[in-house]
Amino acid sequence: MPIIAWQPSSEGAEWFSDDGGNACIQVYIDTSSAIPPYPIIEVSVASLNFGQVLTGTSSPLSFWVNNRGNLDDLVISGFSYTPPSFSNSYVFDQATYTIAALDSQEVTLTFSPTIESVYNGRVVLNNNSHNDQAYQILLLGSGVIEAVTDPATGLPTEFELSQNYPNPFNPATEIQFALPHDANVNLTVSNLLGQQVATAASGFYSAGFHTVTFSAANLPSGLYFYKLEAADFTAIRKMMLLK
Repeated sequence: MPIIAWQPSSEGAEWFSDDGGNACIQVYIDTSSAIPPYPIIEVSVASLNFGQVLTGTSSPLSFWVNNRGNLDDLVISGFSYTPPSFSNSYVFDQATYTIAALDSQEVTLTFSPTIESVYNGRVVLNNNSHNDQAYQILLLGSGVIEAVTDPATGLPTEFELSQNYPNPFNPATEIQFALPHDANVNLTVSNLLGQQVATAASGFYSAGFHTVTFSAANLPSGLYFYKLEAADFTAIRKMMLLK
């Protein structure tokens, strides 16, 4: 009388048929590529960089969320922000999302800065997936204030030193400043001890808006201060180098 036995293996399943020792037939069933029935989340991005956005305005970015499971819906039930206050500045186009099996959905996140500041943090997509129920996305953005300009000339009406971007940075960042008239400029960088470690810009600059790229490739990680001196104007801001 034939005997049928099933024995699982690490890569699938093997069936043995033995009719009493006269013959043996082995059939291999490969189940390694089977699609799971439960929801599997897959997101097209690990970070979103909104760049510099004027305060009082908004900038949207979109990405895709996929459900790689073949039976159950993927449900994104809410969002957790770090820091929590970012929930007022980063807003999704829906409060929740339901994505059918083997389907995808485009998701839009809008950044709306209210003050001049750096808005770097992260958001967690809380969901019912089998592989990652707290998928994290890094958020990068900066709120900037539009400089006041003379409508007749288009030139700034006052001196201004803007927050560098990106911040934190590695190893380069951009520093923008505004001059209402021609001036000798000295833009220096100092460490926490007050020691000058670099000169980002020095010389005569014409009236207008200027952007300087500062490289800290030879500096260690840490908090730094950059200072603009132009005519009788002086301003200092902080920036963070993370390597």
